[in-house]
Amino acid sequence: MDTLPALLEAMQQQLDIQARRMDEQGTVLAKLMEKMSATPPSLNAGTPIVVMDKHAIFDSLHRRIEKFVYDPDRGRTFDIWLKRYQDLFDNECNDLDEKDKTRLLVSRLDENCHQMLTGAISPKQPSDLPWKEVIEVLERQFGSAKTLFRRRFECFKTRYEGQDFTNYEMLVKTKCTDAKLDTIDFDGLQCLFYVAGFQGSDFAEYHTRLLRKLDQTEKITLKDLTAECQLIKSYKEDSRMLEGGLSINAVHHKKNFNRNKKKFRQQQKKKVVAALEKDDHPQLEVTINGHPTQLLLDTGAEITIVSESKWKLFGKPHLQKTDVTGFAANGTPLKIRGCFNAEFAVNSSGGRCFGRGTCFVTEDDCNVLGMPWIRQLPDLYKAIRKYQIHRTILVDHVATLQDTIVNKLKTKFANVFKPGLGRCMTTKATLMLRPDARPVFRRKRPVPYANVVALDNEIDRLLAEDVLSPVTYSKWAAPIVVVKKSNGTLRLCADFSTGLNDALMLHQHPLPTSDDVFTKLNGGTIFTQLDFADAYLQVEVDENSKELLTINTHRGLFRYNRLPFGVKSAPGIFQQIIDSMIAGLNGCAAYLDDVIVTGRNIEEHSANLEALFERIQEYGFRVRIEKCSFLIPQIRYLGSIIDAKGRHPDPAKIEVIKKMPPPKDIGQVRSFLGLLNYYGAFVEEMRQLRAPLDKLLKKDTPFNWSADCQQAFDRAKEVLSSDLLLTHFDPSKEIVVAADASENGIGAVISHRFSDGTEKPIYHACRVLTAAEKNYGQVEKEGLALVYAVRKFHRYLYGPNRLQRWSLILLNYNFTIEYRPKSNFEQADALSRLIAEQSTPQEDVVIAEINADAVNLFTNTSAKLPLTADDVAKETQKDPLLKEVLHCVQTGEWPKKSKDRLLRFNSIRSSLTTQGGCLVFGDRIVIPDKLQELVLQDLHDGHPGMARMKMLARDYCYWTSIDKDIEDKVKSCKRCQECAKSPIKNTLFWTRDYRNGYPRWSPGHVRVRRGQCLYDVEVDDQLWRRHANQLRPRTCHAADTKLMDEFDFPLLPCVNDNSPTPSSSTLHHKDQAPTTSLPASMPTRRPSRTQRPPTRLQVDPRRKTYTTDDSLGREVL
Repeated sequence: MDTLPALLEAMQQQLDIQARRMDEQGTVLAKLMEKMSATPPSLNAGTPIVVMDKHAIFDSLHRRIEKFVYDPDRGRTFDIWLKRYQDLFDNECNDLDEKDKTRLLVSRLDENCHQMLTGAISPKQPSDLPWKEVIEVLERQFGSAKTLFRRRFECFKTRYEGQDFTNYEMLVKTKCTDAKLDTIDFDGLQCLFYVAGFQGSDFAEYHTRLLRKLDQTEKITLKDLTAECQLIKSYKEDSRMLEGGLSINAVHHKKNFNRNKKKFRQQQKKKVVAALEKDDHPQLEVTINGHPTQLLLDTGAEITIVSESKWKLFGKPHLQKTDVTGFAANGTPLKIRGCFNAEFAVNSSGGRCFGRGTCFVTEDDCNVLGMPWIRQLPDLYKAIRKYQIHRTILVDHVATLQDTIVNKLKTKFANVFKPGLGRCMTTKATLMLRPDARPVFRRKRPVPYANVVALDNEIDRLLAEDVLSPVTYSKWAAPIVVVKKSNGTLRLCADFSTGLNDALMLHQHPLPTSDDVFTKLNGGTIFTQLDFADAYLQVEVDENSKELLTINTHRGLFRYNRLPFGVKSAPGIFQQIIDSMIAGLNGCAAYLDDVIVTGRNIEEHSANLEALFERIQEYGFRVRIEKCSFLIPQIRYLGSIIDAKGRHPDPAKIEVIKKMPPPKDIGQVRSFLGLLNYYGAFVEEMRQLRAPLDKLLKKDTPFNWSADCQQAFDRAKEVLSSDLLLTHFDPSKEIVVAADASENGIGAVISHRFSDGTEKPIYHACRVLTAAEKNYGQVEKEGLALVYAVRKFHRYLYGPNRLQRWSLILLNYNFTIEYRPKSNFEQADALSRLIAEQSTPQEDVVIAEINADAVNLFTNTSAKLPLTADDVAKETQKDPLLKEVLHCVQTGEWPKKSKDRLLRFNSIRSSLTTQGGCLVFGDRIVIPDKLQELVLQDLHDGHPGMARMKMLARDYCYWTSIDKDIEDKVKSCKRCQECAKSPIKNTLFWTRDYRNGYPRWSPGHVRVRRGQCLYDVEVDDQLWRRHANQLRPRTCHAADTKLMDEFDFPLLPCVNDNSPTPSSSTLHHKDQAPTTSLPASMPTRRPSRTQRPPTRLQVDPRRKTYTTDDSLGREVL
C-alpha cells in the first residue's frame, strides 16, 4: 500500500509537465500567427513561408484526379472530364512546368486512351507537345461520337416523360449545353432546319456532304448550303453522263417502258434486299387482341408492325418506349411510335393457332407480319422453310449505289488507289536486338534455272520502288525463299528464321482476337473489305535497322528499306500502326492488313468508309482495288462468314467436312475431335456428338470403329455442315448467361434475349472438372459453373468457404438468377456433360482497365513505404522463401507438402498476386526478411502505439510474423511503455538457461502439508515431473531455504493451494518486493486471500494438463 501514493504523485507530475508543455506550444503558436498576420503583402508574395516540393504537388494532384475512361455512349468524353478538373489544372498546377503538367494529364488516361493518344501523335511523345496542343488532340480523339448537328437535332426532340420537374430541368440544360445552343445564331438555326428537311435514301449523299460542311465551317448560311446542293446535283448528272458511255448506232428501249418482272429458275444474284411475288402481295388475316386485320406476310421482316390507324382500331393499347429502328426494303427509315404486347390468333388447317408477341406501331402505312410471330404458327413456318419463292423481282438499292460510291472514292482519294507501293508518313519501324545478340551471316541459296529470269524481274521491281538497295558489305545476311503466287509471278521472301529472328526482341503489341474484331462489327448490315498492296512493304525502317535486313541473293547483297515479311517483329509493328490509324473510327476493325468497314445502313456505311479513306490517305497507305470488296451483304473474315444476322461457319471449310472419310486410327480420331473443338462455339450438342469418340481415346482401349462411332461421326458432320448461327454481341441488349454442372463437367452459354422473348447465343464454353472439383457437392458445382460463366464471358459482361468466396466474386456483377429445368436447359446442360481428356485452362478475367488499376494501386502502395519497388523486387529474388512463393504464384503450382512458413503463404494463395517482381497480398506488398526492420522503423516513427502500427501495416505491407514483430517492437521501446495506457502483461520468468544444458523452470504449484513442501515444475515443455522436499522443521524459513536451493533467482513468483501455512512475513516480503529490482518481464505476485480446500495436482505427461489428486501415493516422485 506504500507504493500507491508514490504512483499517484508520479502521475500528477506527468500531468503537470504535459500541461506546461501545452501552454508553451500555445504561446509559440500565437506568436507565429501574429507574425504572419503582420507580414506585408509584398513580402508574402516574394518570399513564401511554406514551399511545397514539386513531386509532392504532383503526387497530391495525381491522387485527386480520377482516371479518364472514354465511353461516348454514356457521355464520358474528354471535354466533360476536363471541365470537372479545369480549375485544378488552372490554379493548383502553377508550380509545375508545362512538361510536368502534361505528364500529369497523360498519367490519368486509361491504357486504351493512352495508346490511342500515342498512336495519334506518333512518332512524337506527349511530353514533346505543348499543353494546348495536347488538349486539342485529346478533344479531337475523345470527343462526342455524335456530330454537332445530331446533338442539336436530338436536343429539339427532347420530350417530358413524367419525371420530376427538377430532373427534367437538368435534362434540358444538359442537352442544350451538349448541343452548344449558346453559340448558335439565326443563320445556324436556319441551316439546322434546312438539312433536317432532306428525308429518304435519295438524299443520302446530300446528308453526308451537308453535315460535313456544317461540322467543318463555323459560320455558314443558307446560301452556302444551297450552293453545295447545286454542286452535288451537277456532279451526279456529270457522273451519269460518263457512266452512260457512247451511244453511236445504239438501239435503245423506249423510255419509261422497262421490263420489271422476269421468271428465274433459281436465285441468280446474292444481293437481294426485297423479294416480291409476281402476283399481289400475300395477305394473312390475323386477329390481334380480338380485332381481325389483314397483315402482309414478310418472311424477311424482323418485327411485326402495324400502322397508327390500325392501332387505334385495336383500342389504343398502352405503348411502351422502344429503341428499335425500322427500315423499309428501300432503306427508308420508319417512324416507330412504340410497341405493345399483343395476343394473336390465325386460322390454319389444324385449327386455330394462338400466340403472343410484341407488336410495333408506326406512323407510316405499313402492316407486316414478321418472322417472330410466324415462328409461332407451326403450319406456316414449316411451309416457309420447305418451299422457296422462284418468281422474284430483284430490287437492290445498295447495288445501284455501289458503283457511285466507289467512283466517288476513286476520285476523291486518287492517291490511295494508285498502283504501286505506298509509304507510311507517320512513323518508321524500329527493330530492337537482344543485349547478347551476335551478327549472323548466311550464304546464298541456289536458284532453279527456270526461275532466274522471273526472280531478276522481281528484284528489279523492288529496286525501282526503293524497297531494296544494293550493298557491298554487311555483318548480317539472310538467304531468300522464292514463292510462286497464284497469278504466276514470284514473290521474294527473306528467310530471317536463320538467325535474325532469334536475335530480335519481340515487339510487344497484341494482335486483336476474333472476339475483339467481331464485337466491333455488331449491328452491321453492309460490309466493305479492304486489302493493302504489299502491306508491310509500305512501312519504312529506320537507318539503324536496315543493316539487319540484308539478304544474300544470286546477284549479291541487298538491303531492305521497307519492313519485309518474315521478320518476327513485323506483325506487331504493323498492327500497332493500323490500330492507331483506325482509332476513333466507327464501324472499323482490322487484323493486320485486312481492314473491314461496316454500317447499319447505306448512309452510315458511306460515312464510315469515307472517314477511313481519309485516314488511309493521311497515313500514306495504298490499297489494291482489285482485291477490295465494297458494299457487300456478307464477308468471309477470320474463318467465319459475317452478315447482318451474325457469325456463321465458313462453308468452304465445312465442305471439306462433308467429304471427310471415317478415321482409321487413334491419330485421325484426335484430329477430328480437334476440328470439332474448333467449331465448338457453334455446337450445342457437344457431349452427344463426341461421347462415343471419346471412349476410343481411353488408355489401354483397342481401336474399334463401332456402329455408334459411325453414327456419332455422321451426326457431327451433319451438325457442322448445317446453318449454325451466332448473333453479334450488342451491349445495349439484354444479356442472358446460362450455366450448368454435371458430375464430370460444367457448361456455359451467353445469349441475347430479344424483345419478342427469343434468345440467340453469342458464345458457348465448357470445361471438365478437376479431380478435386468432382468431390464438390452439387450446390458447389452449380456455384462453380456460374463463376466459370461470368469469368469466361467477363469481356462481354463488363475465403475458406468456397460458396462464400464465389458469392463475393458474383457480387461484382449486376444479374438475376433464373432457374430452368434440365429439359429447357439444353444449351448449357449438353456442354456441362462433355467428357474429354483436356487441360483446365486458366481463365482470362483481367482486362486492361483492371490491369491499369492494379498497377496504380501497387505504385501508390509502394510510395508509402521507405523503400522503392525495385528494392523489394531485388530482395524478393534473394529471399529463398519469397522466391519460391513467387514461383508458385506465377505458375499456380503449389507443393502438396509445404514447410511451416510456406504453408502460411499456401493458406492465403487465393489472395496473392505478383506485380513488378514483387509479391502482393491483397493490396499489401509482401516485405522480404532483410527489409522488415526498415519498414518496422518507419511504422514506429512517432511512437504511434501497437494498435496504430498494426492499422498502418494492414494498409501497405505484410509478412507472416508482422503482428508479433510489431508487438515486440513496441514492448522493447521505453518511450512507448512510458506512454502506454496500461502496463503490458508479461510472461512468467524462466530461471535457468536452456542453452547451457540446464532445464528451463517455470513456477510450480507449491503446498506445505505433513512436513513436506510439495511443488510441481514444467521442464522444457517435453518432460513433466513432480518434485517433493521434506521440510524439517516445518517453518516458512525452511521452505524458503529449499526454494532458494532449487531456483537461483531471489524473487520467485509462486502459486500455492491457498494453504494457511506459507503465510509468513518472510514470503510476503519476497512477494511484495518493489518492481524496480525485477527484470522488465518479471511481474510482482499478489498473494490470493481466498482460502480453498487443500488439493494436490498431478501432471498428465501425454496431455500436459494438471489433474487433482487427493492420494499422496499416486504422486510421481
